[in-house]
Parts: sequence; structure tokens; C-alpha cells
Amino acid sequence: MLTRPTTHNQMAERVRRLFGIAPCRLQVAALPWRKGENGVEIMLITSRDTGRWVLPKGWPEAREPLCEAAAREAGEEAGLRGTISHLEAGRYFYAKVLASGEQEPCEDLVFSLKVDSVADGW
Repeated sequence: MLTRPTTHNQMAERVRRLFGIAPCRLQVAALPWRKGENGVEIMLITSRDTGRWVLPKGWPEAREPLCEAAAREAGEEAGLRGTISHLEAGRYFYAKVLASGEQEPCEDLVFSLKVDSVADGW
């Protein structure tokens, strides 16, 4: 589990500050999967704002392990329960468009979630 910034991330943040660029905000995402009849199935949800297909994701709470935050978000946003990996599966960067129209750089850490159950109504 990544809980501390890597050397690369620390350097990137220094460069951002040097050039007056806002630092990245950290989000966590779950990559929910299960074995189906025809192989591995990946679950995506639609974004409320844009309607695009995305991974369940959100902001970690203070002192919450990042992998557990990803599992919590999958439960809250998609009704998923399962086993979350403590190892980061990947990461991606994007510019989150705020209600004001401004863009905020975000880094999303992705954790694999082996789905055991989906809540009724999802």
C-alpha cells in the first residue's frame, strides 16, 4: 500500500510549486472485478456530472488507509463488497473541472477489488 509520496511524486510537486502550478489532489479508485462465465468482468459506473463510464473513486478520509478508502468508495458508489488489494494496481492523472470552470490537477491511485457481492438495487 502506498501511503507516502514516492521520490518521483515529490519531485513533480516541487516542479509544480516552482512554476506556480497547483499541486495534485489525491483520490483513490477501486478496479472492481469478478470471474464470470466468459472470463473476468470489470465493473464501471457512470459519472453523475458527465455520464462517462468511470471507476468508483473518491477522496480518502484523514488517516484512512488508501486501499480501504478505495473499498469504501466502491461500496458507497456502486454497492460493491469484496477483497481489496493492499498494493496499488496503477495510477492516472487528470484535470478535474470544478463548478467554477477552473481545472484542478488530480492523481488517482487505483486498487484492485475482487467483488464478492453487489448490493440489491445496484
